Amino acid sequence: MSRAFMLAALLGGVGFWVGLSVGRSGEMQPMSDAPRVVAEQRPASIREPAWRRSGSAFVQPLLGCHAPAEEGLESLRARVATVVDAARTRRAISHIGVYVYDLHAGRSMGLDADGLFVPASVAKVPLLMALLRLGEGDHSVLTQPVFYPQGMRENERQGIRPAGPVTAGRTWTMGQLAEAMIVESDNNATLLLRDRLEQQLIEQVYLDLGWHEREIHVAGQLERTTSPRVVGDTFRVLYNATYLGDGTSDMALRLLSRVTMREGIVAGVPPGVTVAHKFGEWSQSTADGSTSGQFHDCGIVYRPGRPYVLCVMTRGETYYQRPLIEVVAEISRAVWSGFEGVSSPL
Repeated sequence: MSRAFMLAALLGGVGFWVGLSVGRSGEMQPMSDAPRVVAEQRPASIREPAWRRSGSAFVQPLLGCHAPAEEGLESLRARVATVVDAARTRRAISHIGVYVYDLHAGRSMGLDADGLFVPASVAKVPLLMALLRLGEGDHSVLTQPVFYPQGMRENERQGIRPAGPVTAGRTWTMGQLAEAMIVESDNNATLLLRDRLEQQLIEQVYLDLGWHEREIHVAGQLERTTSPRVVGDTFRVLYNATYLGDGTSDMALRLLSRVTMREGIVAGVPPGVTVAHKFGEWSQSTADGSTSGQFHDCGIVYRPGRPYVLCVMTRGETYYQRPLIEVVAEISRAVWSGFEGVSSPL
């Protein structure tokens, strides 16, 4: 994964961390002293029945397995398909991918769940995981100071702009920048953070989680892409604490539950329900005047007794993303109500 892609994927919100919680074994987990397996030895696609961290020459830890798609979720799929068909009819969207994973029953459902989209700020989740993974081996990482210079302009490119307290002209900790990156989707904080992490570490996390899909042409420009299934499974990895330790996985999801953007998935569930999620927005125009916009929202809805992963990625033929955001909310509402009719497995 090139540095140029990292910048394109990540760009498209203090005082939270002082230290790191313990990992699964009760202690901070070291990165790894063993040699890494090269990229070509990893399974080519995350859509195989199981996927693994690239690990070392001797171990390749299991990150997760895919349940049989659609089994027991046919009625839920029908509800989502109705919303999608209506959105296409009124031309609110041109492309959409939906992935649902029932964390209670271990079952999944998708509509074009392997469709390819530009991840935009959704790609900040693996970057957060890279920082936390480093912090499991070095407790001081999140308290390291970083000066935020004047003149950074990446936030000006955002449609949904950060309004948090992390501002230029002061020194902030790595933890505070990470909080701004997730809670407010702050692009300037993201660049400052990314530039202080080793590229090899970031690329390894993206590789381990399956974020290495192919490039496609979007609005006349070649873009690296990923899919709702890949993003949704990243949230499964956090929920199951199979990549980071229990404490750091919990820390990541608590942070994601504080995202200030309350539209999209959050707008489709009852007030007070916790949602740990990350949204992303992206738009492009070409010399011939054509435009393309994308909006995505992916995360975990902590429905009482029945938590589930929901990832919706959308594309439309205009810069204006309001219709896309509203479609995501409609799908979220359909999934929430659809779970009323989904039986629990014996």
